[in-house]
Amino acid sequence: MKTVIFLIIFLVLIPLTCLAQTNTYTFTLTWQDNAQNETGQAIYRDGTQIAKIGPNQTSYKDTVTGTVGNPVCYEVTAFIADAGGKITTESAKSGRACMAMPAGAPPVVNPPGGLSISAISSSGLRITWEDLPNEIGYELEGKSSKGNQTFEQIASLGSDVVTYDWTGRRRYTSYCVRLRGLLPLGNPVSATAYSSIACSTTTK
Repeated sequence: MKTVIFLIIFLVLIPLTCLAQTNTYTFTLTWQDNAQNETGQAIYRDGTQIAKIGPNQTSYKDTVTGTVGNPVCYEVTAFIADAGGKITTESAKSGRACMAMPAGAPPVVNPPGGLSISAISSSGLRITWEDLPNEIGYELEGKSSKGNQTFEQIASLGSDVVTYDWTGRRRYTSYCVRLRGLLPLGNPVSATAYSSIACSTTTK
């Protein structure tokens, strides 16, 4: 009778996708195959065989639906099968590798739309946008369009505000703005994504 000599030195789980509280997540298993004469390998998840793969393979992807925080555990064996595919000899299981189902990134909430900016004087610009439903305020950011300037907050505004006059600017200088809406407690995120950028130039 043939015997299977099989030793798994390590088994690594690599997460590929993210999930919310209960969602679908893909794991990648990797291992070192030291078997000399196996005809296949079996993948076990939480003690139950979920797949058979060919010999000499050293990775496998498994998509699981589960709850965030619950462990998912894997083991691998090598086997010899008959002509009909029935396992006749199987090695001991590898060491078990477990990983808790991770939480994913929070959802992206659409930003305010209709952002526009126009000059109202040589030192001022008027910024307007469309009001979002259920917001509790806005954060408005601006910068000069010259050089490698970064956006800085220029105003924190209350709910339902849809216009802001940005004054104290330089004469005949181009400025750019963006904003995001602030969301009430209980939402999965505290703010929307940033809006598109709008730019304009003060008058001479």
